[in-house]
Amino acid sequence: MQESIKEILIRRDGMTSEEADELIRDAKRELNDLIEAGCTFEVYNFICEDWFGLEPDSLGELATSPKEILYNDHFFGE
Repeated sequence: MQESIKEILIRRDGMTSEEADELIRDAKRELNDLIEAGCTFEVYNFICEDWFGLEPDSLGELATSPKEILYNDHFFGE
């Protein structure tokens, strides 16, 4: 089973649970801002690297749902 972003931050970076939660919350805010701005998927890929030093495969964990990344509701009128 793959470690969560939070587990990696605690193990690798020595963060407390609260510190990891705060960092993840901030990254989620940036992801939501990018989605609302209509940025391309390529831009989203940098979130995990910039915030956590992780590969983009962790990005899905930050989204409320995969649809949040793949289909921006603001632009598809849902």
